[in-house]
Amino acid sequence: MIESTVDLRGALLRAPSSLGTGVLDRAGRNRRNIERTLAALKAIAEAPANGRDSA
Repeated sequence: MIESTVDLRGALLRAPSSLGTGVLDRAGRNRRNIERTLAALKAIAEAPANGRDSA
């Protein structure tokens, strides 16, 4: 599975939104969140069934 993001906002929107959200490195934040999500999905997909429906 491959995930990626592209920030299409112009510079006039990027600067103030960083101040408003407190996230200065949006690309880094997105990358970390994507990695965490994919790791969680992998763990769930590879976990033994243990009562889950096998169908």
